[in-house]
Amino acid sequence: MSYQQGLSQFILHDNANDLHTLFDEDADASIARIYRNGFFRSCHEVLASTFPSVQSFLGEEFFKALVHAFIQIDPPAIGTLTGYGETFPLWITAQDLDKNPLLGELAELDWAWITCLHGSDATPLTAESFQRYLTEGVNTELPEILLIENTHLIASNEKAINIWLSLKEGLTDDDSDLEAANKPQSIVLWRPELDVFARALAMDEALFIEEISYCNNLDAASAKTFDRYPDFNLAEKFSGLLQHGLLTIKRD
Repeated sequence: MSYQQGLSQFILHDNANDLHTLFDEDADASIARIYRNGFFRSCHEVLASTFPSVQSFLGEEFFKALVHAFIQIDPPAIGTLTGYGETFPLWITAQDLDKNPLLGELAELDWAWITCLHGSDATPLTAESFQRYLTEGVNTELPEILLIENTHLIASNEKAINIWLSLKEGLTDDDSDLEAANKPQSIVLWRPELDVFARALAMDEALFIEEISYCNNLDAASAKTFDRYPDFNLAEKFSGLLQHGLLTIKRD
């Protein structure tokens, strides 16, 4: 076993038998434990900042024990901790926990939020600009309207979204509606400027946003939404997307 392998095995599994590859008999093996403690502390801090809703929902001690197990199974694959935790939502969903699968849903929402936060910048279409395009459109072709690039539509359920939004607002699960139905619901996350926004969606609005993303064509998205929801209020939903900064125009 190489020096690197021995240190890695000791750090992950605290197997003192692997230390003979690292130190002479008279060396102080406690040095290796400094590395081990620092490694787990750094990974825990990253996971706690990435999945704050999961930690709040479970409690700090339970969360710490859970991520300790995750780190041993799926340690960082690169020298930095940038992006570490991507597999955590799937991993936690697979665990035999009393609050599963709600934990997996919360973890997925936390990951979507951090992904959106570090995603690309976007300049949304304003209502004033859109009105100007409408006025100019008498003589010129209207630009193609799209979702801003950094938009994340997550299919979840009403209970998980309700709890997650409450925790993001600094409330506890005691303050949230734990009796919310466990029925499918979607949520959209976007970052038009510096702040990440999130909003739970009605089923028709979720489909409308999904179709805009898929078709990159407002007319086609509207038609597909009307096929499923004949009472869909296009003017109201489009105005809402515009006001919330979720739309942009295709640029050459």
